[in-house]
Amino acid sequence: MSDKAYDYLIVGAGLFGATFAYLAKKAGKKVLVIDKNPISSKTSMTPLCRIKSY
Repeated sequence: MSDKAYDYLIVGAGLFGATFAYLAKKAGKKVLVIDKNPISSKTSMTPLCRIKSY
């Protein structure tokens, strides 16, 4: 096992996970993203469809 340190471990690379990873990396953080599916495989898109603006 390797000794690597990360600031964030993100489980799930859907819309929210990928966005958070991008923003954290842009802020200079070390990020590890894990997911059983390809990145942004639309797994978190369904809940977004239910968000309504009032």
